[in-house]
Amino acid sequence: MGKIELKDMRFFAHHGCYEEERKHGRWFEVDLVFDINAKQAMLSDNINDTINYATVFSLVKQTMAEPANLIEHVAYRIARAVSEAYPNAENLIVTVKKMSPPVDGEINYVSFTYNTTKGL
Repeated sequence: MGKIELKDMRFFAHHGCYEEERKHGRWFEVDLVFDINAKQAMLSDNINDTINYATVFSLVKQTMAEPANLIEHVAYRIARAVSEAYPNAENLIVTVKKMSPPVDGEINYVSFTYNTTKGL
């Protein structure tokens, strides 16, 4: 087994429960980690024998473009999209960070992590 990690993917999106968040948007970061059986790719040195991280990034980007109220829902949608496109991606862990969330104080981000080790 091997592990693919896409870290600190940044997207400007319009997720949130408040009108201001939906209207003006804000920055989000996404981390995605998953296990794959990489034996064939290690032997062949062929991109067709692995999961193309550029395609995975595109899936995340498409998902982030669709507004949602909750980052929990966004994380689930990302996990579902990757799982459907790549059934051989196992044990997905998706973290969605909302940068500078609307709170009465100073905070860098709030995040939600979704782990699919027990299924979607």
